[in-house]
Amino acid sequence: MTGRTFPWLLVLLAGLILAFNAGGSALAGAPTPAPDPATLAAAGPLILINTATATATATATPTATPPPVVSAGDRHACAIVSGAAKCWGDNQYGQLGNDSTTNSSVPVQVVYAPGTHIAGVTAISAGGSHTCAIAFGAAKCWGRNQNGQLGDTTQNDSQVPVQVFGLTSGVTAISAGENHTCA
Repeated sequence: MTGRTFPWLLVLLAGLILAFNAGGSALAGAPTPAPDPATLAAAGPLILINTATATATATATPTATPPPVVSAGDRHACAIVSGAAKCWGDNQYGQLGNDSTTNSSVPVQVVYAPGTHIAGVTAISAGGSHTCAIAFGAAKCWGRNQNGQLGDTTQNDSQVPVQVFGLTSGVTAISAGENHTCA
């Protein structure tokens, strides 16, 4: 994989998320070294995601159950699984959305409050130290907010999803950058 132009390669294989950096080194428990796409394709349906260009390549026709949608931020990642959001990695500013600032090496459920998880998620984007999603057509964000990137008219960090001001319905796309968000 040396010489590729993307910094990360995420591979969705049989419901597992495997991550490799551009040098082919394994991340998040993936096999070492990174197998070539032809070898992976022989193992069954998979999706290769180039996180630098936000493009995906599928090796098989989609099944009735769509694969999870994954987004990698600066030091955390998130996925949509059955309409719910799950995140893992660094959680210094609450970017995992689980009402804490404890790092997690396994996916944790994004919650509004203990026992109440975010549902109806159709898009998710992990930024520098914050995350945003679309849930039931509304934009929600959580994590670091030093530049107002959560869009809730404050600069207060949030460990749980907050409503983005003025985007309560009809939102179809969202993208979290290092210190900003667009929807």
